[in-house]
Formats: sequence, C-alpha cells, structure tokens
Amino acid sequence: MPALVDLTGQRFGRWAVVRRGANNAHGQARWNCVCDCPDGSAGLVLGGSLRGGCSQSCGCLQRGRTREHLRGNSLGRKHGHAPRRASSPEYWAWEKANLVAKLRAARERKIAAGGRGSGRFT
Repeated sequence: MPALVDLTGQRFGRWAVVRRGANNAHGQARWNCVCDCPDGSAGLVLGGSLRGGCSQSCGCLQRGRTREHLRGNSLGRKHGHAPRRASSPEYWAWEKANLVAKLRAARERKIAAGGRGSGRFT
C-alpha cells in the first residue's frame, strides 16, 4: 500500500484542503476541502480525485463554464446551427430525407403485411 501523501494546505483547482477525513468503504483517503466559490461549500473529496484533477470544485466551476457558454450563445443557436425559430437548408434536407425513409419503411411494412402498397418510392 503506498504511503499517504499529506495534502493539508494544498490547493487543487478551487479546492483548498483543510484536513484529513475518514477513509471511504474501500480504504481510500478522503480530505475535507473548502471551495473558493462565494458559497464557500465544503466537501469530502478523494485524494486521488484531487491529485488526478478529477475534482476541482464543488460544482461551481462547471456551472460557471455552462453559464459562460450559454452567454456566448446569445443568438439562440443550438449547437451553433441555426438561429432560433429558423432552420437551415441542411436541416430541411435532413428532414425531407428522414420523411422519405419513414414512408419507405411504412410501405415495406404494408407490403409485408399483404397489402399492395401505394406504388410510390419504387
């Protein structure tokens, strides 16, 4: 088993390590940390998550990144595609192809069930 590395006083992202906490059920070291966010949230974080960069804050960092992403998305573009309440030519081409595929599938089901089919899309 590797020697325990004392993380007290160190910083990992927005976490500041305060003291050692109790091990989890698997024997992994946990640390009491305080976040730099305005809430000053505290958390019990695995040492491996801190050192590996998997845990950098109480969740405020992700919320902030999401907020900034949405703020940059002020034109209402979904996935950078088309403005709100409008559709691009690519979308309409996809929509038409999707409709044709659905109609073909319906026709094939009808024929398989014993019907003649409409004769369309042959």
